Amino acid sequence: MLTAERVLTAGSGITLVDGGAGGALTISAASGGTPFVDLPFIMRTPTPELTFERYLAVAGGLTLVDGGGPLTITPVWAVPASPSVDLSASVIGTAESFAHSDHTHQLDQAIVPTWAGLHIFNAAGAAVVKAIVRGIAAQSANLQEWQDSAETVLACVELDGEIAILVDSKALKLGADSDMSVYYDGTYGHVKTDVVAPSDLRVTCGAAKTLELQTSVYEDLFMPLAGAKVPASNAPTWAAFSANLNSYTFALNDYVDLATTEVLHAWEEGTDLDVHVHFITNGANDATARKVQFQIFWSWGDMGEAMSAEATATGEADIVAFEADRTHHYLDIAELAGAGYLIGSLLKVRIKRIACTGTEPASDPFVEMIGVHYKRNTLGSRQEYVK
Repeated sequence: MLTAERVLTAGSGITLVDGGAGGALTISAASGGTPFVDLPFIMRTPTPELTFERYLAVAGGLTLVDGGGPLTITPVWAVPASPSVDLSASVIGTAESFAHSDHTHQLDQAIVPTWAGLHIFNAAGAAVVKAIVRGIAAQSANLQEWQDSAETVLACVELDGEIAILVDSKALKLGADSDMSVYYDGTYGHVKTDVVAPSDLRVTCGAAKTLELQTSVYEDLFMPLAGAKVPASNAPTWAAFSANLNSYTFALNDYVDLATTEVLHAWEEGTDLDVHVHFITNGANDATARKVQFQIFWSWGDMGEAMSAEATATGEADIVAFEADRTHHYLDIAELAGAGYLIGSLLKVRIKRIACTGTEPASDPFVEMIGVHYKRNTLGSRQEYVK
């Protein structure tokens, strides 16, 4: 009589091989396991050898009780699993193999886990990069994304390495207390230095460097007539503009020479200058549409070079019927080609009223100033004499 006094797991089995003519015997636990399995059989040899062909756990054991002579039980251990098996995020497996005592599994790099806990990355040394996010040769998606619970991308590191905040009016904040912010509100860009308390915005570009606008803006050179040099004849009249204000009125052929002006250091060198006249009507107009025409003369020249030959241009403005008294008019006269000119160049101008192509105004208009529109792309020049 052999008695197996060991509980067997469901689906497992033990094979006993008799060294004589008895053949193979199998002890199997029923589903769920049973506390005892009794297997009676008669040994046919005086010294039978039984081979136990099933892996036993360290704490496991099997007791066979024979009514006759001694029995030998020899376990045949299962073969350990290959060390090439990768660890991955998956359900529990069903393989019955096991690992070597010094076996380590490599991590399956194709797994896509959803991390829920805190993860801290410690570098292996001071000269070791702590974390790397690396795209592949055919990378087309963002390198990183930060999303809200609805999976809306709030910010990301784009394919080319640019960092993007993808929500309007959400700012990049700087300072210990988020004192400064940079953001776009859907229409305008903002740099705010008063998020916590107002502060100056300082920009340092270094020696011979400055802020440069990639899209130029316009500014004006002002050439007022109040201080102009009047000639001995055909001079404009210094007349009352209002109770306490005065201006020059220009009759036909009146003219003045304006103070010479220097082209400012903020000018975008080589761009054109737009010369125009600001004049104001002197009295309300009647039902007759009228005109007034002005002529300018100019000479322009760089430092260390000869001034240009005198040039001239004219412009004519309409005074509509029933136009109100003291109406301010802007009249374009000429666009001066700026190619080859530099900052610090001088511009000399004379203005003269000449006959129009229609009906002259009933009263001589007030001429207030010559304006010169110029493009600027810096706050000033990088050096005293060099843009």
